[in-house]
Formats: sequence, C-alpha cells, structure tokens
Amino acid sequence: MVQDKKTAKELYDSTAGRYDLRQDNPSTKHLRREEEHTLRKFAHGTVIDIGCGTGQHLPLLEEVGVTPIGIDISLPMLHQSRKKCGCSLLRADAESLPFKSASIDTIVCLHSVLNICDYEKIISEAGRILKKGGIFLFSATSIWDKEYPPVRKKILYQQASTTKTIRLEGRKISFRLFSKNEITNILKSAGFRQIYFKGLFVYQRPYWGRFEDFTMWQKLKLMLDLAGPGSLGTMYAAAFKKE
Repeated sequence: MVQDKKTAKELYDSTAGRYDLRQDNPSTKHLRREEEHTLRKFAHGTVIDIGCGTGQHLPLLEEVGVTPIGIDISLPMLHQSRKKCGCSLLRADAESLPFKSASIDTIVCLHSVLNICDYEKIISEAGRILKKGGIFLFSATSIWDKEYPPVRKKILYQQASTTKTIRLEGRKISFRLFSKNEITNILKSAGFRQIYFKGLFVYQRPYWGRFEDFTMWQKLKLMLDLAGPGSLGTMYAAAFKKE
C-alpha cells in the first residue's frame, strides 16, 4: 500500500492546531509513556524524528542531551513543534530524506508513520542514513487493531498482514497493519537486528468477553502475551540496531 501523500498532508495541515487534543486520551497517554521509555533508553547522538508532527517528543529528546531534528511533511505541524522546542525543524518527505548516508545515530519513527507511509521506502532510507550500530525506534499499529471483531482478528493473524481504510476529517486514509513476525522480518531483511520489542493493548485491555470466538488455549495465549513477547498487542513499540 502506498498512501496518497497529498491526502495525508492535507489532513495534517488542517488538524495541526487541534492535534494535541488527542493526547488527553488515556490510550494515547499510555502509548506515549512507552515511546518515551524507549527514547530515554536508546536515543543517542544525532536523532531524526520522522513525522514529528506537533513535536510531542522533541522536548524530551532535548532534555536527555541528544541533538534532535524534527522532520515532517506538514508545515503547520512544524509550526506547532516550534512552540515546544528550539531544535532544528525541517519540512521533508519521510520516503526521501535529505541526509548523507551513514550520518545519523538514531531514527525515531513513532505513532503509525510506518502504517500510513510507504514503509519499505522509510526503512530503506533509515538503513541508508543510519551509521553502523545506529538505532531505529518505532511504534506501529498491529493487525490486532481494536476495530476488528474477534473472528476477523483470527483471519488476519493467519494472513499476517492487511490494510484498513478509515475516514478522518472527511478524507479516506489507508493503514497498513503488521504482525510482529512480519515487521521483524522486514527489518531483518533490511539489515537490522531487534534489541527491544513490546506489544501494547492501548485501545482495549483487552476485554476478554469480546474474545468469545477464541478457544481457551487462544485466550490463555493472549493473557500470557501481556507479560511475554507482545506479538498480539494492538500497537508495537520497538528498537532495532543497524548491523
């Protein structure tokens, strides 16, 4: 799936002034806390925040002592970022980054950027501009997204991937959803090694009564997953190192 960039840009341009209101959502706050944990643990050196939006993570990156550069395709979003930080900001396309090869220490790609954009191009660009040993941090929506009913979830899990279309502000936006195995294998094929991975049930706990179509064994697997590998979370938060 290749997103209509014009549609995505128009959406973010039109919502930049009120985008931060979504941060009051408990689920989003939970995701942001996990993202901040990975940033504090792994971000170092020169850090590119791809799709920085309104700059939610840029003040934290400044706080931990790295050199952040915020990247976004939407100029109104970057204007909102400027209100939060004094770091460098650049309007650019995530699929064609204006940086020299092997020049960046850390790339941050959070909150569904991989789901909306051409993930293969973004990962390829990340591999190009990262130094050897550089870190690629991301969060992404999984195939266990909350909007699918139990039976559909099982089908999607068997297929390992899918695309959904949602309507926001009157515009259709496509989301490419991933399984843990798929996104891990994509990054491994691009020359990355997994160093951290966590599945998050950020939209539901889940509520076990909604999983009535699963067997007892599958329900147990879901429960164990919360404390284990995290492959069934509705969102993934992860860190990979360039080999």
